[in-house]
Amino acid sequence: MQVKVVIATIAFMMAMMILGFAALREPQRLEEYTLAEHGRSVEAGADLFKQNCVSCHGENGQALDCGDASCVGLPLNSAGLLCGDKSARMEALGWIGSKQAFVEMTISSGRSGYIMPAWLNDFGGPLRPDQVRNLADYVLNWESEELCAEPIFQYEWPESIDDFLVEFPDGDAVAGKEAYLSQGCNACHGIPDEGVAAAVGPELGNISVDGATRIDGYSAEQYIYESILDPSSFIAPDCPTGPCGGPPSAMRADYPASMGNTEEKPQSMTDILTYLLSLSE
Repeated sequence: MQVKVVIATIAFMMAMMILGFAALREPQRLEEYTLAEHGRSVEAGADLFKQNCVSCHGENGQALDCGDASCVGLPLNSAGLLCGDKSARMEALGWIGSKQAFVEMTISSGRSGYIMPAWLNDFGGPLRPDQVRNLADYVLNWESEELCAEPIFQYEWPESIDDFLVEFPDGDAVAGKEAYLSQGCNACHGIPDEGVAAAVGPELGNISVDGATRIDGYSAEQYIYESILDPSSFIAPDCPTGPCGGPPSAMRADYPASMGNTEEKPQSMTDILTYLLSLSE
């Protein structure tokens, strides 16, 4: 009997040692499993990005190389989106959630005012929730110390259109129309020179005349300029409760950030002005 007790005691102690060792290693095992699962998610996201996103956001997400077409999407592999607990782009949109949730939401529901559609199948898109997460993991994987060590460029927009035009005086109406479309202005304001009527925003076909009558002392150029940079500053009289039945300032508020995140981007403001002012000629 005594031998059996000794054997049982030894067996119990060995079992406790094994269980204790397993318990001590469990956090490391879970971390390794999580990292492996995240790695698989990033790899799956890379394939999805190549299939669906390269034509707008570029091969490496920098909106520089989109094959034969011009890149109409915003850069994703950028400090403005990825760096900081609350990135510059999240700040511009007033986002209060996590960066992961911000990227997943943008992929899922698209971007109002942009040509980017909704991708989640619940919103009519082709992707499952796990695929949306894979894409978000891939995009967020671009964040690095090297990327975030670079200063984030953000153009300081002058208050006056005259001061702005000193820096960017020469506009191109053709480039302006391209910028108008790529920024998604047509989603609300239509395409006046193609007979596409405004959907939820004021008509802009005669803005070169109407713009000069909206605010005392404002030229049409100053009115358009300020309306893009600060859409809540004045609500057009044909939309007294907000943009044609919508809530006040339903127009996106992140144009200053998206049009001023590189040294070249502010030129698109001059081009858009040139395009809009040419519509009633």
